[in-house]
Amino acid sequence: MSSLNTDLFELIHKLDKNERRYFKLYIKNLGAKANTYSKLFDAIAKQTVYDEEAIKKQFRRERFVHKLSATKRYLLDTIMRALLNHHADKGIDNIILDGIRSFKILLKKGLFLFLIKEIYRLEKLAREHDRFFYLPIILCWKCLAKVVVSTNEDSAIYKQEIEDFLESADYLNLCVQQIAEHQKSRFHWRKHGVARADMIDLPPQTKRFAEKMAYLMRRADETYYKHQLDESLEIRLELLKLYTGDEVVLTDEENFNNYLVHLINVMSSACYKPAVETFYEVYRQYEQIDFARIPDRSKIHIWDLEVRFYRKIGAIDKARTSFAAFTAFIEKQPQLIANQYIPTIYFEMGLVCLLSNECDLALEHLRKARQLTKSLKDYPNLIYTIDLIELLVFYEKEEWLLLPNLLRSYYRKLKKEDEFFVFGQLMHKLLKELIKTDDKLEKKAVLEKGKTALIDFKGNTKTNIFIFFPYEKWMEALLENKSLLAIVQADYQGK
Repeated sequence: MSSLNTDLFELIHKLDKNERRYFKLYIKNLGAKANTYSKLFDAIAKQTVYDEEAIKKQFRRERFVHKLSATKRYLLDTIMRALLNHHADKGIDNIILDGIRSFKILLKKGLFLFLIKEIYRLEKLAREHDRFFYLPIILCWKCLAKVVVSTNEDSAIYKQEIEDFLESADYLNLCVQQIAEHQKSRFHWRKHGVARADMIDLPPQTKRFAEKMAYLMRRADETYYKHQLDESLEIRLELLKLYTGDEVVLTDEENFNNYLVHLINVMSSACYKPAVETFYEVYRQYEQIDFARIPDRSKIHIWDLEVRFYRKIGAIDKARTSFAAFTAFIEKQPQLIANQYIPTIYFEMGLVCLLSNECDLALEHLRKARQLTKSLKDYPNLIYTIDLIELLVFYEKEEWLLLPNLLRSYYRKLKKEDEFFVFGQLMHKLLKELIKTDDKLEKKAVLEKGKTALIDFKGNTKTNIFIFFPYEKWMEALLENKSLLAIVQADYQGK
């Protein structure tokens, strides 16, 4: 039996019930492949000894049997990714959310008393860890469960609690609505790069630390998604100050992780502006933290922000140093390649290479970013941006014969994406007109017209397209016959 067959067979038979259940849930996000993986997984799970001929016979009418070896490799990799997700360290938020998800299961199974015990356990956890924003949902379940129990057992012992709950129903409803709108806004911005309408406004409650935190976090996210970066940065700095005050003990693991999240959020906001002094000030705080205490995910996120920040100010050598530190780290821990920030690190390094006119290396990093982005099914606008930046790289390389075909291919893909279409069409038209002529005056007229159209579009859009690349500066570099790096550095010196 080959090594792949042995590894796959043994891995499947070593999974416990929870891991198998999690794997089945995990592959539902894979679309058409889910059915293939599920069938092959179940077939191997039923075997006592691996029998490839039996599998081929069983699935002789299935298309995947003709490329069975590749399918087994993908299945093995998918199981490993599912296991990594399943066994990831769980913070208090994930514990509470998982518990809330279990309520429905217990209710359907008629385990009412067990359900109530779980509700009380999670309510206690939420209160102990100042996760008061989960309480409206937990209390709703508490009310429902007790009504069901009193109905089934003909008991009225919960009447007073239900009355108490109903008295605060208006406030709870407002809280639940706020949380729901907050989550919808985060998801909508992440998926489409577009900010939703204003979220419900609740006045800040200044008496309790947790309430101040919740209010400021909501305001920070709201302003960030609307690209009100100055206001967002101020709010996030205020959040960070709360965690360096007397109310918080950073030796507590939960407090430390929250502090780290807010530190990274400030760096992210400072990076997008870029607010140079703020970024360096907060980065010095990060350097004082014991590196071994920082979660791997946060380390990767910081390297991503470093490369982006140095790219934005034109510090090419510093960007390379940060990227080298990241690659050395990831080589030792290849299982972390599924981290959501890794595609953007490669993307940012591609832009760094474009700035330094290393076009071939830029293409290599951009292709790596695209490959990883597609596997994570995250940042949809990033994929279309990578396609566009590749066109700019080929333009810099003066690939005049290749560019017309690449532009046609790009436009065909562009039609499938509503959010990116108008901007992509604008850039497609610009590049198409630029490669039509060799006359410098005509090129200049095309660039000036394109730059005006770009500025108009930028003023009227709510998408996050412009956070990825300085398109205006690229046009400015062509107009002034300078390198993009020189324009970026001059802009940084001006600020």
